[in-house]
Amino acid sequence: MISAYDGDSVGLGRVVVDSTWHHWFSMNLVGFRDEAPSLYRGMQNYYRNVALWLATPEQRASMLIAATWGVLVGKHPGAFSHALSIWEIGERVIDVIGRTAPQCIVSELVGVFARLEPEPERRDAASSRASGPRLMPEAAMVNQAIVGGIASGLLDSAHHHFAERAYGRDSVLDEEALRRGALKGVVAGTRALTEAVNESAAELVELATRLRDHQGGVRVREIPIGGEHGNQDSDGAEGP
Repeated sequence: MISAYDGDSVGLGRVVVDSTWHHWFSMNLVGFRDEAPSLYRGMQNYYRNVALWLATPEQRASMLIAATWGVLVGKHPGAFSHALSIWEIGERVIDVIGRTAPQCIVSELVGVFARLEPEPERRDAASSRASGPRLMPEAAMVNQAIVGGIASGLLDSAHHHFAERAYGRDSVLDEEALRRGALKGVVAGTRALTEAVNESAAELVELATRLRDHQGGVRVREIPIGGEHGNQDSDGAEGP
C-alpha cells in the first residue's frame, strides 16, 4: 500500500509513504531482472514515478527543460526553426518526448509552469458551486504551448551548438543563457495559451448567447409525436 500527499500548492512539498521496504531493498529482488522481466520493468516504473513525485518543482522544471533541449539537439536539427509557431514546435517536441514518456509525465512537468487547478482556498468554493462539468483547456493543449515556448526560447542556443560542432569545435553550454532562454520561452508559451483560451472564451460566450436566445424557439404542441397509431399502446388497445 502506498500513500501520497501533494503539498506543492501550499508550499509544503510532497510525501510518499510505502507500507513495505521489500520493494526497495531486499534479497527477494535478486533475479527479477532475468527471471521476471515484465515485473522488473514495472518495479522500475514505480521507482521512477516515486522519484518524479518527490522531486521539487525546481527539479521538475529542470527535467522538462533538459528533455526539451535533448530533443532540439537530437538527430533531426532541421525539424525545428523559428519559422514554426510555438504550437508546431511544441507538437514536434512532445512527439519525440512521448516516445519514452507518456502524456501524464509531460503534464506533471509542465504543471510547474502552468497549474490549472484552482488555489486550495478557492477549490472547495468552486466545487460547491459547480453544477456540471467545468470547461478547461485540454492537457495536451497546455503541454504543447509551454513545451513549444521553452523550445522556441532554446532554439538559438541549439543552433549555435550545432554550428560549433559542425566546425569541429567543442560546444561549451552557457547554463545561464539556457535558463534565461527557457524562462523567456515559458512566458511566450503562456502568452500563446492565454490568447487561445481568450479566443475560445469569446466563442463560448457567443455560443451561450445563441443557446439563450434559442430557448423556446420551438413550440411543444407543434412537435409531432408518433405516427397515425401513436395513441395506441403496445398491445394495440386504444390509449386514453
